[in-house]
Amino acid sequence: MALQNVINDVVDTFGVEVIRDIRLVSILDDMHAFTDAPAAKSVLKEILRLGFGERLYELYETKELQWDVKIQSYTYTIVNNYGFREDIVSQLLNALSMALKFNIIADIWTEAEDEDWCSPITDRYGAVYSHDGRKLLRGPLNYDGNYKIMEGTIIICDESFWSCDLLRSVVIPKSVVCIGDDVFCGCAFMSSIEIPDSVMRIGECPFDICLCLQKIVIPIGCYDKFAEMLPGYKNLLVEKEI
Repeated sequence: MALQNVINDVVDTFGVEVIRDIRLVSILDDMHAFTDAPAAKSVLKEILRLGFGERLYELYETKELQWDVKIQSYTYTIVNNYGFREDIVSQLLNALSMALKFNIIADIWTEAEDEDWCSPITDRYGAVYSHDGRKLLRGPLNYDGNYKIMEGTIIICDESFWSCDLLRSVVIPKSVVCIGDDVFCGCAFMSSIEIPDSVMRIGECPFDICLCLQKIVIPIGCYDKFAEMLPGYKNLLVEKEI
């Protein structure tokens, strides 16, 4: 089993606080998590001993999801001060943070609420976002072309692109982590959509009545992840550099 999956299972079983505990190493070792990555065991032990598990937990408590800059900073500090391999440190920190993010995302509500419609932002294509730009509430209903969702968007709300049937393609930015239910239902002429690795949850029936959909572009190495989230669309998944 991949290290990420084992860490996810451990966090589900023992709670998110386990990220702060040096005992996490022995728990993972008992589950044979380091079989394919033996060097990661000693590195993880040092990461936790140095307090970086505690720092990740502090990020988790903010309930924010944009941690990339912090993770890069932690990776740089550990690699340059302690001489560990960058790829191993990066893999471990990202795996730990991803497990924490899954717990946050499980509680995210993807339905647009009344307060989201207070002082919304409308872009030049007619798409509507919440006042803080974090939620896409409604897609560009009458836009005939290729649409790129605004950077900084975190949630694409339920049914937000319902019957945007003139759209040709959609690009989702790397800030997005949740795609709601029935989001692109009725986008009859949409032929392609690009989804980044940042997306961690996709709701039910995202592409119903997308009659012209030919490909769902995903990052290289992410097939298994998106095949699990989109079991009915495996044949449309296309990996490429995003």
